Amino acid sequence: MMILLKQNVGLFMKIENEGVNMKCYNCGSANTYVKDFKNDFTIKGKDISFISKRRFCHDCGKIVYDECLDNRTSELAIEMFNNKYGVPKEKLIELRKKYDLSLADFSKIIGCAKKTLISYEKGKSIPNDVYMVSIKNLINNPEAINEYLVASKERISTNEYIKIDEKIKAFKGNNIKKMINEEENNDNNLSKGIEEITDSIDQKILNYAISHHIPTLGICRGIQAMAAFMNGSLYQDIYFANLNHPQENKKHYVTKVSNTKLTSLLPESFLVNSYHHQSVKDLPDGFITTFVNQDVIEAIEHQTLPLIGIQWHPERFYTNESKIIFDYFFDLIKEYKK
Repeated sequence: MMILLKQNVGLFMKIENEGVNMKCYNCGSANTYVKDFKNDFTIKGKDISFISKRRFCHDCGKIVYDECLDNRTSELAIEMFNNKYGVPKEKLIELRKKYDLSLADFSKIIGCAKKTLISYEKGKSIPNDVYMVSIKNLINNPEAINEYLVASKERISTNEYIKIDEKIKAFKGNNIKKMINEEENNDNNLSKGIEEITDSIDQKILNYAISHHIPTLGICRGIQAMAAFMNGSLYQDIYFANLNHPQENKKHYVTKVSNTKLTSLLPESFLVNSYHHQSVKDLPDGFITTFVNQDVIEAIEHQTLPLIGIQWHPERFYTNESKIIFDYFFDLIKEYKK
C-alpha cells in the first residue's frame, strides 16, 4: 500500500533502529521543534486531509523525520481512509469473530497471508482492492462465507476445511433482503414483482462469482443486483425520482464517461434499447460508471474484478456494439479458463 504525500516528504516507513537522529536532513541543523501540521495525503486516488503533530527545522523550516510522530501520522492517514472509503479495523475484527474464526483460518478464506490480515486488523495497512471487495461483501452478506470457503479449498487442508465448515454451520446469520437496498417500498409501490427467492439466487450467484473471480456480465436486473448486493443502492423508479432519461420507442443513446479496456473498443455514443424503470443510484463498491444516459447510469465496471453491469439488453439488440461487448466478455471467460 502506497501513501502519496503532496508535500513530497516521501513514504512514512517504520524504522527498527534505536535512537532516531532528530537532525534536519536538509540543512543538518539539530534545532527542531514540534507543531500541529495539516497533512494532505493521496491514498488510492482519494484525498485525505487532517492535522497531526510533526517535527520541523527551526533553521530551514523543512519537515524533520521523527519516527514516533511520523509513524503515528501514517497510522492516522490509514485509519481515516479505512473509515471513510474502506473497512474500519473494528468492523473487520467483528466480522471474523462473528464466524468464530482464527486469524489463520479467516486469512485463508479471503486469500491473504495471516500477517497481512494482522496488519489490517491493527490498522497498519489498507486491504488491496480484491480483499476489500471480499471483506465488504462478507460484511453486507454474512452468509456468503460458504462460497468463499468453497473457493478456498485448494488453500486449506481437509481437516482445516471440516473444522471451519463446522464453525460456519454454527453461525446463524440473518437473510439479507437487499434488492432495493433495505429501502422500504413506499405507498406508490415503486418496486414491483419483488421475489425473495430470485433475489436470493442472484445474490448467491454474485457471491460465488466474486469469491472465485469469475467473469460476470450483469444485464438489466443484473446491474441492479450488483448495486444492491455490493453496497450500492437503486432508484426504485427513475421517473418518480425525476431523473432525466430521454428515450423514444424504447431506445436511447448512451454516452461514454470513463476509459476502460472495454469502453476503448466502443464509440463515444451509440444507440441501445431500454426496458427498465429502476437504475443504479449509488455505485457498488469498487465500480466505476462507464456509460450514462443523462441522469441515469447505464453501465458500470469493477476496477479489479471481471464484473460488468449493463442496464440495456444487448442480447435483444444485436448491433455492432452488442457484438463488441459479448466478444470482450467471451475473451474474459477464455482468460479465466487458462
